[in-house]
Amino acid sequence: MDADIEFGDVRARGPTTSLRPDEQHYYVVVATASIDPQDLPIFVDVDVMRELEQHAASNLDMELGGVLIGRQLIDPSGSPFVVVEDSIRASYYEATRGSFKFTHETWEQISRDRQRQPSSHQIVGWYHTHPGWGIFLSGMDKFICENFFNRPLDVALVIDPHANQRGWFYWTEQGTTRRCQSFYLMAHRGREEELHRYVEALNERETMMTGLRSPSGRSSGAETTTFQLIERPQRTDWTVVALLMMQFLALLIVLLRMAQPYATTADSSASIAGQTTQATIQRLEVHNEVLKETLALLTNDPAGVQRMGEELSEARLSKTYDTAAIASHVARIGEMERLLESNKNSLRMAENEVQSLRQQLEEMRARSSMTFESLEFGWVQEHGVWFFIGGLALAIGSVVGAAWWVYRNREEPNLPKGQSDQQSATKSTRW
Repeated sequence: MDADIEFGDVRARGPTTSLRPDEQHYYVVVATASIDPQDLPIFVDVDVMRELEQHAASNLDMELGGVLIGRQLIDPSGSPFVVVEDSIRASYYEATRGSFKFTHETWEQISRDRQRQPSSHQIVGWYHTHPGWGIFLSGMDKFICENFFNRPLDVALVIDPHANQRGWFYWTEQGTTRRCQSFYLMAHRGREEELHRYVEALNERETMMTGLRSPSGRSSGAETTTFQLIERPQRTDWTVVALLMMQFLALLIVLLRMAQPYATTADSSASIAGQTTQATIQRLEVHNEVLKETLALLTNDPAGVQRMGEELSEARLSKTYDTAAIASHVARIGEMERLLESNKNSLRMAENEVQSLRQQLEEMRARSSMTFESLEFGWVQEHGVWFFIGGLALAIGSVVGAAWWVYRNREEPNLPKGQSDQQSATKSTRW
């Protein structure tokens, strides 16, 4: 019943077809009250119910809880029903007088216990206690049902160990929760007589904490079966008694005042005193009538007063839970706003970094893209023709000079010695 309640994954499994326990020879089944045909039939093993009651009575100051194990089935006619055959207590939990929280350790422990049970069994719902608060589903209880136990055949059990009351709830076709007017207790057919006694004690609103078996674990029979019935005062009944006493005292005071003689006053104020006395008597008579009607209502309809007390308790609890839920939501919204602001700051820093990288990239591109004009070769463009003509003339001169040199130094033909010496002299003269 806390805003931070946490559950693990609940495995969904479709119902299978089977005979109802009251149609099987093995079981004896007894209804706890008159059956409403519109209610979902819920069959609970009597020993499982005893363990649930014992768990609820183990701590009358804090809420306790756990999960219900069983089967969700359909009879041959197509009508659904639920069989509760075991339960798993929440061993690790955080609880107060008006709240109960499943922790991660709780769900891990429940998962380990589930592994030691038959595969045909599954989680069919949950249970928790309302110590002194009455039987109802608060706003947070409905939130848990809608978000964690929301299958059509999931059930919820609420136990008030102070008032020795219990109530089963289930989902309707309209998607709302409904309280069962009655449920079925079942046991082996050899325990029929003690089962009837147990249901009789339940209908008398006596405690169900005691077991039906002897210490040896076997049924002890009708002669040796004992019930330890513990009378617990109901808070609502004491409230009714206190209200009746207060009304009686108020009525007694009114009657005493009406019986007292009125002192006489002076003749000059006799008329005024008479009028005041008459008005006072009329007010007292009206007050007396109101007190009588209130007293009659309390005497004739104590159940109505009890319902009023339960409704007031439920309204106060709902207000408390709603306030806690609102505070939790406000805190989460504040945390999300702080996270959003942090993300905005990170985004702004990233944008600045991207802008800086873009500027650096532009600078690198500017330095690397040097054009022909940036190399200051404008004079080449301006005197390009003359530069070309000069280069061409230099090339032609170089070719002509090289050809002349080759021509002058070519090898002379073999001549007589006199001609050779004459030509040598001629070359010497020319040079």
